[in-house]
Amino acid sequence: MLASVILYASSFPLLAPRQLDRLVLMIPFLILLLGILVLIHRGQVRFASQLLVVGLGLILLISSAASGGVRAPAYTGEIVIVFCAGILLDQRAALGLAGSSIVAGAAMVYAEANGWFPPLAVFDTPAVAWAGDAIFFVLAAGFLWLATRSIRDSLARAQSELA
Repeated sequence: MLASVILYASSFPLLAPRQLDRLVLMIPFLILLLGILVLIHRGQVRFASQLLVVGLGLILLISSAASGGVRAPAYTGEIVIVFCAGILLDQRAALGLAGSSIVAGAAMVYAEANGWFPPLAVFDTPAVAWAGDAIFFVLAAGFLWLATRSIRDSLARAQSELA
């Protein structure tokens, strides 16, 4: 995940040189990921998982609000965080995050309809939209890999106990 963020941030000047000010949104993301790595190394995996889900969810919602509301690629990325919550935490966390993302999206729709958001001055180029979606694809694949590995390991343990 950290590699994906670094790759996206380093390729952004090539993909959208006139939108470099949006790179500032990567700073909290990098700080969050580094903090999570520290927590994992200290053995606080559950807290790191909770922080990852809540932190990424908030960062993506703030990025969405700053980049076009529900039309922003960051809002679409919330679905990856819902997967993350379900895999790393539990189904209840996934449902809670899905519900809060839907409510936040409705609030952004309402805010835009009432003129509370400034007019969208920057639209993503196709290359920027592609790069953002590529990160979400890689993250989704990574979380699904974690889930299937966990299931496979559990099945292997159960089979060895039965043998």
